[in-house]
Amino acid sequence: MRPLPFSNQPWCCRHSFHLFYALVLVTFILGSGGCLSTLPIGLESEYNPELGPRIKYDPYAKPFALIPFPNDTALRVSSETLSGVSWNTPLIKPTEHENELRSDYNQLDGFGPFAPILVTFDGPLDLSHLTPERVVLVNIERGHTRYGEQIPLDLGRGFFPAHTEAHSYFEYDPHKDLPSLVLPESNIRDGRLINEYDTESNTLILRPILPLAQDAQYAVLLSKQLTGQGELGKQGAIQSPFPFKAHASQIDGVQDALELVGWKEADLAFGWTYTTLNVTRPLTLLRDGMYGQGLFADYETLVPAKIHEIRDTSVLHDSTLDGQEQDPQDHRFILQAEFLGEIFKVIAQISGDQNLALTFEHVDYFVFGQFNSPQIRNPDQGKIDVNWMKPSFKDDEGQVKTEPVPFMISIPKTTAQFSPPFPVMFYFHGTGTSRFEATAIADRMAHQGLAVFSFDQVGHGPLIPNIDQLLQESSLPPALISTVATLLARLLAPDRQDEFVGLEPVEAFELLESIGLFAEFAVHGRAYDEDQNGRQELAEGFFHANPFKMCGSFLQDLVDFMQAVRLIRNLDVSHLSSNMPAVAAEMTADELQPFILSGDFNIDGVLDVGGPDVALSAAGTSLGGIHSVMAAAIEPEISVVSPIVAGGGLAHTISRT
Repeated sequence: MRPLPFSNQPWCCRHSFHLFYALVLVTFILGSGGCLSTLPIGLESEYNPELGPRIKYDPYAKPFALIPFPNDTALRVSSETLSGVSWNTPLIKPTEHENELRSDYNQLDGFGPFAPILVTFDGPLDLSHLTPERVVLVNIERGHTRYGEQIPLDLGRGFFPAHTEAHSYFEYDPHKDLPSLVLPESNIRDGRLINEYDTESNTLILRPILPLAQDAQYAVLLSKQLTGQGELGKQGAIQSPFPFKAHASQIDGVQDALELVGWKEADLAFGWTYTTLNVTRPLTLLRDGMYGQGLFADYETLVPAKIHEIRDTSVLHDSTLDGQEQDPQDHRFILQAEFLGEIFKVIAQISGDQNLALTFEHVDYFVFGQFNSPQIRNPDQGKIDVNWMKPSFKDDEGQVKTEPVPFMISIPKTTAQFSPPFPVMFYFHGTGTSRFEATAIADRMAHQGLAVFSFDQVGHGPLIPNIDQLLQESSLPPALISTVATLLARLLAPDRQDEFVGLEPVEAFELLESIGLFAEFAVHGRAYDEDQNGRQELAEGFFHANPFKMCGSFLQDLVDFMQAVRLIRNLDVSHLSSNMPAVAAEMTADELQPFILSGDFNIDGVLDVGGPDVALSAAGTSLGGIHSVMAAAIEPEISVVSPIVAGGGLAHTISRT
């Protein structure tokens, strides 16, 4: 809580305090004949129709208040958020979707640290006067380590290019030739798309180049040297909508900002303040809970960090590809890397894409399994379903809310340089794929002694869903499809190939799903039919037009990642008997379980990956690159991160896609 000057009231009461002060001020003005020049408040302003445009400020505008935004005047005191404030959005019901969004807005307790800043004028601006010296964003949070820091703004300097290739999404799209998905045709001037200003609404768009501090108050200052066309059509300095150069509740903050940046009051046209929310607080609270601390401390015991299942691949001959006798330590719960390479050769031949012909010279074997992670989303709505004030860990039926997460681990070969337990790289896959994407880098990582742990992210996996529909839509002859199924059966389970003779294509592929390894490709995953068109599309369940559902997808993935880190750190074989079995291949599934669930997948008495001491890193591509940046920021166990073509600022990314 931030104390007010000369007051012991908490910061959450600041808005109401200043409203009270403003009422007292109005009473004083009315009682003294309106002698504004005698007021000690400062920042007086007087409207002049001979000058430039005024800032629009209408808190009663519908559907949303028309004010410079973000803005602290849009916050209200709340007992339902951790910070004590929340958005104050009117719940008008033009549509159910909009009303749902507005209800969700009112759960926010501040504004985005990387959000664009919008301010609308009642006349056009002269953009030739728009310079970094005339528009300032500064941290005014007293006591903060970044107090007084000025945040650079784009102002059309090219940091957020919005020029895109023209696309026609509809046959008669009147805007099919525009190079922007957002801005109007009038924003194209002298061949350049102006992306710092909306010409239709006269709205200045200020984009911070660097993220702001979390949970901190900022001030935006607009200089009188910004000019535009005023009420009488003349050019002049922009003007405040008030008799003062800031809202009454924000004058103190604006004056503080003036001192910090070295402006005089005469330099200022208008200023306002806004407070950023703490975007990492939810993840920090959840992570603390996983380690038995804070509001969510019960997570440590309710959702233990352990492997729930290592799945049977149904493959018994994967160590005999070179004609040798089966490796006595091989068993059906691990898959030899050379055999998976043969699978990818077949896939490359069928698809005609030789890039899929992966080889694994340095990988020893792969493991497929599942762990349980705390479920923080509403499974029906996809949005965060966590009470941050009074946590609830169980569903309506009294069951602890968890979500199964399929994973895959690649284990390097032991060499003179690298030996188990191997360090682990957590790899986040991109849009529209699955955990199998990690096979593309597994061999290069194994060459460096790194195991790779990858899991299916929300709405992703298996790699080839909807096989029945693919078969129905295929132009291949049914006989050829049946032949492909028989070939796959011969490769995956040669002892069962007779079962596939004479089957129809759909029947043959349904039977293939009973083979564990094929099920990893075609059954196990987290995709679901979001648009209810009868088929599961990879990534369909991750991306949403609703930002709160999108937030749910990202946060769930990050919670799953933090649970995976706990799992890897907790792997331990010290409790197992020192009398190791001589032949793992002859052990029953029940006999294998204590070893493989503890991290000794090849049953040699040695922990294969993880443990308390090995280095942990993260990487990801595209969407996975975004995940990896966020994961490394929130998880202190990660020492190295390698984001690959990651995007920053989703709102900016979407508008330029």
